Amino acid sequence: MMKRAAAVFEIWRRRDERTVGDRAFIAYALVLVGLIVVAPVVRATWIGLSTPPASATLTSPMAPSVAAFLLAASWSTALLVGRRRGPAVLAPILVHVLADSDVPRIRAFGRVVSLSTASVASCFAGVAGLVGSAALGGDVGAIGPVVDFVVRGAAFGAVAAVLWLLGEAVPRASTWAAGAVLLLGGVALVSPDRPLWAWAWVRPEVVPLTTLVTVVIAVAALTSVPALLERVEPARLSEQAAAWDTAVAHAVSLDLSSASGTYHALPSWGRDLSAVVTSRSVAVLVVVRDLVAVVRTPERLLTGVLLSAAGGGLLVVAAVSGPYGALLGVGAAVLVYSGTGSLSAGLYHAARVASDLPLYGVRDGVLLLCHGVLPLGASVLVTGAVAAGTGVAAGAPVVALVHAVVLAVAAAVARGSDALRGPTPLFLLTPAPSAMGDPMPIIRVLWAMDSFVLTVLVGSAVGAGSAVGAGAIAVIILVVLVVRWARRP
Repeated sequence: MMKRAAAVFEIWRRRDERTVGDRAFIAYALVLVGLIVVAPVVRATWIGLSTPPASATLTSPMAPSVAAFLLAASWSTALLVGRRRGPAVLAPILVHVLADSDVPRIRAFGRVVSLSTASVASCFAGVAGLVGSAALGGDVGAIGPVVDFVVRGAAFGAVAAVLWLLGEAVPRASTWAAGAVLLLGGVALVSPDRPLWAWAWVRPEVVPLTTLVTVVIAVAALTSVPALLERVEPARLSEQAAAWDTAVAHAVSLDLSSASGTYHALPSWGRDLSAVVTSRSVAVLVVVRDLVAVVRTPERLLTGVLLSAAGGGLLVVAAVSGPYGALLGVGAAVLVYSGTGSLSAGLYHAARVASDLPLYGVRDGVLLLCHGVLPLGASVLVTGAVAAGTGVAAGAPVVALVHAVVLAVAAAVARGSDALRGPTPLFLLTPAPSAMGDPMPIIRVLWAMDSFVLTVLVGSAVGAGSAVGAGAIAVIILVVLVVRWARRP
């Protein structure tokens, strides 16, 4: 069986075998990206976190509870992501050949699962090393606690990878498990500083017992991987492989909306809810239909609400964080933009209809505006309410509310601009050689992600307290929306 599996992978690799030169170029490109993009960002982050105020915050009594909540949130996310795209994903033809065969799953999918586990554990360890060294003020002599924290981070990452696989193996139970893990994190967040949560954070001294416990838990979790792989249904493996193949094809062509749409949740309940109401108002008809559609997909509704709420809370932290407000504003913008996208299916549908014949007897502009009511209203309501409520405790409710409304409106308008994007213009596909190389690949990526990038800039300006900058970028988003509307097919 081992030889047959090896033969299958060998045949698959030979279909598009890379030469030594191809591999050398890939390695060269990765090194350049690491030196030019990754290294400066990591260095700037470490310098910002190593300042005395930031180090004091990272080692404050509340830090262990916050760390425990973030860890629980990452584990909960891993469980939910596994339901849609787990670590055991190969090319569709390989899944078709190996999933129903007598070859052990660990032999067929072991390599890709091992790579996924190593990647997740490395990311956790890297973040732990960055934050751990910064928490100690960059003290080179205190290497022991940092190494101890990195080991714990790698162990937590290994557990997260196993939970990712668990979400793929038992999708129904993983939903409840994700909720339970997140609830446990919430309990840690509201609890005072106790030894129970100390294992989730770096301390001025080495904690060998807690490190040993986390490593043992990680090893025990990893031993369950073969059994979990055997539990994954062949139909689910084939479904996820086909979805991933489709998403990659869309992403390569810079159709990011279609790529993310590949993983949209399907209606799971609420079939008896009527999406048709008696009203003379087109806006009421459209908004009710969008609401019913969202309620029928509770995953998307819950995701949108939670992300928008988290963005509102992060804006409050940004408002009282001084020099770190811009960075926290970027995180808030990512959360709010993602949360708004979970509620914008109707908006994207209206944009597609606007490029075709009018099927509903309603003008295209009216239809687009009506479908934009739900993402705009929900984003402003949730983000603003959480920001205002949290801002009361922080002593800045008005500032937090204004910042939340500005960011929520910018995210909703940016979603409308993204929905009207259309196919890639031909001039972007034309090479433009220069002394610095061909910039068109970067320009194409920026064109495909301009709505997201502009929303992030608004968040950064809002977090830094620059009302003029946020307003100027919001105007740019609106201008891009109007131009795309005028040039729609």
